[in-house]
Amino acid sequence: MLGLVMGTVAFVMAAAQFGWEFDAVLSGSMEPDIGVGGLVVVKPVDGRDVAVGDVISFKLPGIDTPICHRVVDRQETSDGPLFQTMGDANEDPDANLVRPEDVNGREVLYLPYVGNLARLSEFGRTRVNILGFSLPVAVLVITAMGLVFIGLTFKDALEDIFRPYKRMRRERLKKRKERLLRQRKAFRFG
Repeated sequence: MLGLVMGTVAFVMAAAQFGWEFDAVLSGSMEPDIGVGGLVVVKPVDGRDVAVGDVISFKLPGIDTPICHRVVDRQETSDGPLFQTMGDANEDPDANLVRPEDVNGREVLYLPYVGNLARLSEFGRTRVNILGFSLPVAVLVITAMGLVFIGLTFKDALEDIFRPYKRMRRERLKKRKERLLRQRKAFRFG
């Protein structure tokens, strides 16, 4: 498992050096083929090599988030080709035509649900103001989990002190389970 994770991280780092992009899907405009929460892997491509039917990632002027839509028409102009795009779930094509220089690349792989993991990094950057202090939401969640763990541990310690018969009963049940497991193993191999 560790090797798989390390290999994936190495691939992502190497691919990013060569211009590949890994974009989390934020909208349902390409459903059912590309669903919200998935991850689209985009390979760089020359904008002039894009064909009708390709799913491309592109940026429009004034919008920072890349858009991933299917090319439904290619129009040749004196300045080069322009692409009409449309989301598979949309009824109408996109209003803006895409220039070849705005194309980031072509979709080569879609991984469902993996985009949700990629968006976890936003969790640490989102901030909440509490009593005049700006704290990341992640700090609050981790603090709450820690307090719950401390509370449960404290509850068990108090129960051991004030109700020792419960602890003794748990220990007897644990020993009985261990004895039964040993007997089953002996019966199987005996």
